[in-house]
Amino acid sequence: MSKSNEERKKNIQNEVRKQMGLLVDVVRPNSGTTNDGNTARMALSDKFRQKFSQILGIEQWLLDDLHTLCIVLSSNHAIDSNRFRDFCKNLAYKYVANYNWCPMIVTLHKVLIRGADIIKSATIPIGVLSKQDAEIRNKYWRNDREQHTRKMSRKFVK
Repeated sequence: MSKSNEERKKNIQNEVRKQMGLLVDVVRPNSGTTNDGNTARMALSDKFRQKFSQILGIEQWLLDDLHTLCIVLSSNHAIDSNRFRDFCKNLAYKYVANYNWCPMIVTLHKVLIRGADIIKSATIPIGVLSKQDAEIRNKYWRNDREQHTRKMSRKFVK
């Protein structure tokens, strides 16, 4: 990364920290970076989206559409794959037309180009497969195991 890019990155990190209270792209010891789902949700939230687009120097429609994409993909409701395909196709074209100087990241490309096919072939809503739902189910099962273990162990204690 060139000196000017490093300075720009540092300035953006400082502004996001100062104006939004978020640490972005900071290395954590033994656990990757601060770029996680919680940081993304906060940056794309209604409270911070406009401010975030100003700090990054990008148009707000991009963050609005990414926010919508995140909501749809985390939804536990059935998604109309045709409408989703149209939305993604429109977003992909707008991104390439406005930000051709910045190649689209692979993950976003996969979602925009192949997401509708995945949703169409899925037997359950895509949001049910999210990490958040898995964590909720894990808490439920752990609690269930703990409760039943206690009840069972009391039966055998004098």
